[in-house]
Amino acid sequence: MKHFDLIMFDLDGTLVETAPEIMDAVNDTLGCFDLGLVTQQQVNDWIGHGTLELLIQALAFSSQTPVAEVRASAQLHSMTARYNGFYEQRCGSRSRLYPQVLDTLVALRALGVKLAVVTNKEGRYTQVVLDAHRLAPLFDRVISGDTLPTKKPDPAGIAA
Repeated sequence: MKHFDLIMFDLDGTLVETAPEIMDAVNDTLGCFDLGLVTQQQVNDWIGHGTLELLIQALAFSSQTPVAEVRASAQLHSMTARYNGFYEQRCGSRSRLYPQVLDTLVALRALGVKLAVVTNKEGRYTQVVLDAHRLAPLFDRVISGDTLPTKKPDPAGIAA
C-alpha cells in the first residue's frame, strides 16, 4: 500500500554529505588570495545561505574584516568567480551518501512513489553530485537553485 505519491528531498546535508568538498573549494579560494584557511566546522556553520554568503563569512573571518566591508568589496566578485572554478573541480570528489539513502530511494521507487530533489545548489553542480552517486535516475524531478527565479525557503520549488 502506497501512502505517498511524491516525496521531496533536499540534497546537501540530507541525501549527500558535500561539506568536505565545499570546504576544500573555499580554502582553495582563500589560499589564492593569501588568506588563512577555515575549518570544516566553520564551513558547516556557514553553509545553508548560498555560496555568496558562505564566501562573505569565510572572507570576513580570514581577513579579519567586518562582514559589511566584505559585502561591499570589489574583491568579492573575483573571489566568487575563483570559488566557482574550484568548486567545479571539486564537486563530487569528496561527497558521500548518508547511510541507507540509496536503499531508501530504491525502495520508495519500487513502491511507485515519485521522488524529487529541491535544492539551492546550482543545477550544474546538482547534476554532478547526483551523477557521482548514481542518484539521477531515481528522481522524477530536480529543482535546483537556478531552476526558478526564487530559492528555498520560497515555496515555489514545491509547487513546481
